[in-house]
Amino acid sequence: MLGLSHGVHTDTVGLAEIFSNLYSLQFNGSTESVQIDTVAGDMDNRYGSFLTWIRPEAMSGSTTVVEASVDANNFIRLWWNEGNTRMKATIKQGGTSSTAQDDSASHVADDDSAWYHVAVTWDSTADDGDGEIKLYVNSVLQETTAIGGTWSGTLAAADIAKNSRSDAGYFKGYIDEVAIYKKALTPTQMSTLYNGGSTLNYKFSAGNENLIGYWRFTEGSGTSSVDESGTGNTGTLINTPTWSTETP
Repeated sequence: MLGLSHGVHTDTVGLAEIFSNLYSLQFNGSTESVQIDTVAGDMDNRYGSFLTWIRPEAMSGSTTVVEASVDANNFIRLWWNEGNTRMKATIKQGGTSSTAQDDSASHVADDDSAWYHVAVTWDSTADDGDGEIKLYVNSVLQETTAIGGTWSGTLAAADIAKNSRSDAGYFKGYIDEVAIYKKALTPTQMSTLYNGGSTLNYKFSAGNENLIGYWRFTEGSGTSSVDESGTGNTGTLINTPTWSTETP
């Protein structure tokens, strides 16, 4: 048994509990999601990262993996575009969208029962101050795009498996190990967190000092998921997505 301090756990827990990955959530693509609105207040629209593992199922339209927003004109979104069957990442500022996308439709498929590690980073201070958004698939940088527009408002809503701006864009398939960072992670950090295709506990990994939301879905039952970053942003399961033992 391992006793952990420094705000990680106040009780004594087993190593297996800390580092095992026993459950994911399966979403039906029409009504199910996880609401994580409180993390929006900890985010900074100027820079940050979303990353997670997904196993998409056959989808009929474009769907959201993770999104945080002010409104329809100001948001950050990691999503799947059914139109050209590619992962994409978008930041929209004052009505101007900037999108980085997967450079190949073959990198992520929505019907092959495979797990993929997908991530977006954004940094308005990069590229000589103009800003850039980056999309990664399995730790490989797919595209870097300059950020346009001017942000307006304060982030107030965030969701897993649907748009945070509306009841639309529902994801169909499995999602696991969702993390939000208050920093644009580096390519080296992204490679470390991908871990050669094996999950690890981000709380004890690269960039953890900037981890502000982390939902591992370790509960296996119930209507909420604890935020293991330590910031207390508990996720609320909406319309009972299914707890699953299918994991990366």
